[in-house]
Amino acid sequence: MIAAVLLAQNASADLQKMVATERAFSATSARIGVRDSFIQYFAPNGVMFAPGPVNAHQELSRQPKLNGRARATLTWYPTLAEISRDGSLGYSTGPYFITDTATKKKTYNGHFFSLWRRQPNGEYRVILDIGTPNKSPKPVAQAPVALKAIPGSSSPLPPAKGTDLVAAEKKFFDESEQVSYPAALKKHVAKPSMFFRPQRPATNIAAVDAVYDLTDPLLTTWKPLGAEVAASGDLGYTFGEYGISQGRGTAEKGYFVRVWRRQADGSWKVAIDLHHETAR
Repeated sequence: MIAAVLLAQNASADLQKMVATERAFSATSARIGVRDSFIQYFAPNGVMFAPGPVNAHQELSRQPKLNGRARATLTWYPTLAEISRDGSLGYSTGPYFITDTATKKKTYNGHFFSLWRRQPNGEYRVILDIGTPNKSPKPVAQAPVALKAIPGSSSPLPPAKGTDLVAAEKKFFDESEQVSYPAALKKHVAKPSMFFRPQRPATNIAAVDAVYDLTDPLLTTWKPLGAEVAASGDLGYTFGEYGISQGRGTAEKGYFVRVWRRQADGSWKVAIDLHHETAR
């Protein structure tokens, strides 16, 4: 169980700072609303999905400012976080809730996923934010959990580039197209790892087959739109468009986000696999 891996008290100062920033972001959202809080906590080139990837600052700046009390609030808290060895790149995830301001009832919920980059001033800001809706996410502990940031070795890893991740993605896609998506995912998954799908809670690799109610789903569309690797070469991410087919028809399409964790032998494995489904 991932929640049993390193607890927050063993986390690095960078991880603790990133998680504290995530919590402050949620508190600010409850206080001043989504528009202004997102503008405050997103990096200038930060990406949100509406439903496809857009620049968050540009998208939100076109929306009117909150005038008076919001009818609903968006809040969340992190339960899982990981950061690169050098502290430059990390992610956090956990449940989010939309709460009716008048009744205090939670009307919508799911899991959020945020990628963070340390800025030149030392502060962390969101570079990509996406979520998966759930009908009723299972209760989770308030305390954040840290994964191992050093992938199986105390020795520094050689530098890596975003193009290395795109190459890993291409290999993953080729195998997904030839066998099945779950089979390829199992082959390329890191330990520990997490998976996010709409209307389903995050789960582990042992349950990946149950995520799909399809027979041998094939990943038939793959278009990477962005990739980045931490300077320490141990953590990176990719995002783009995907399509999954069954038989002759498209069963699902949307946008993917994957976090890749580098292993001691230099290979890349999937630590986070998230699908933002837009159509079936």
